[in-house]
Amino acid sequence: MNEILQETEIKQRTIDWLAAFSPGNKPFDFSGLNNLYWPDERLLAFDTLSPQTTCIQGWQTFEAIWKPFMATLAQWQIEPVGDVLILPGDKIAVAALIWHGTGTTTAQEPVEITAHATQVWENREGQWRIIHEHISNPVR
Repeated sequence: MNEILQETEIKQRTIDWLAAFSPGNKPFDFSGLNNLYWPDERLLAFDTLSPQTTCIQGWQTFEAIWKPFMATLAQWQIEPVGDVLILPGDKIAVAALIWHGTGTTTAQEPVEITAHATQVWENREGQWRIIHEHISNPVR
């Protein structure tokens, strides 16, 4: 695949990821992530924002942690801060960005966070999905 086309595709997939995690005032729909992550045990996420563990192995564990947590947010929106860096490759590509999120909990408590995100996208049979994700904060 042409490197410029691949970079464009991964950048769009990253924008889709931001949109999927930005339900606004609507309830979070976890199914919006189904075509963004590989739904198997190879998925590995390192996440300092996780309410339970910083090392998440496998799609089922990822869903079991994040689905109930996202239900505690009445409003949530994330946006990139600056540019999204894309490092293209044949089977593996990397996206790196900083994002800022704002919202409120169902108890009407304000939530605001800025974090780093690094995503490793794997191409299987022409389809790009996240196989590894690393979210960390604080951003300094």
